[in-house]
Amino acid sequence: MGDSYFTEEERAEHARIAKARIAEMSDAELAAAIEQNDKDRIKRDEKGQFLAGAPTPNPKGRGAGKEKVQRRRFGMSQTVKDLLEQLEQPVEIRKGKVTRKVPAIIAINERLIHMAVNGDWNAMKKVLDLREKYSDIREQTLVGLLEQAQQCRAAYRHNDDKIPPEVEKLLQYVERRVEEGQFDAG
Repeated sequence: MGDSYFTEEERAEHARIAKARIAEMSDAELAAAIEQNDKDRIKRDEKGQFLAGAPTPNPKGRGAGKEKVQRRRFGMSQTVKDLLEQLEQPVEIRKGKVTRKVPAIIAINERLIHMAVNGDWNAMKKVLDLREKYSDIREQTLVGLLEQAQQCRAAYRHNDDKIPPEVEKLLQYVERRVEEGQFDAG
């Protein structure tokens, strides 16, 4: 047969030994053994649930003094929180002989770009789609920053106030970086 743990000869030997033991038992011992075997079986109702009072199928399970395991209900927001948390977990990546730790999302991005550069068409499409999506968002962010800087200047002019030097310096920095397209919000 090949798929069984015991060979045919071993199974036959086990059956012979079991029959010999049963033959040696008295009727009372045999009845007690059958009753014990019935008690040891896991009893279930027609739905497959364990019957009350039946022996546990896991007698060595969690002991009385052990801490209860908390079951969490996973809603969508919890799943998203867990995903975002896992994406921030550091993972080790290796480039050549150098190993470094980076957040998982960075490792995923680097791998995706590496696959695209090496000719994986699906990876290329994904990288280009992400670039298009996030370049639009970046452009909107830059335009928003420029508008806010202009509104800030207009508010000072409207009140005939002089812009404090540190605010003026910040506004010039934002305007210059936005115009160059190099503003990094991080």
